Amino acid sequence: MWGMTPAKQGFKLCRTISGAQSRVIPKAGHMMMIEHSGETLTALKGFL
Repeated sequence: MWGMTPAKQGFKLCRTISGAQSRVIPKAGHMMMIEHSGETLTALKGFL
């Protein structure tokens, strides 16, 4: 799952979508691609 959904709701939504995955990047805000580019890229590569 990709987005800026609060973790609690994101995990709930993820359980309803077949094949969906959810990752939490600690201490990341709304700019996770800039704030934590390495972790974000790793998460995306793992999904793709």
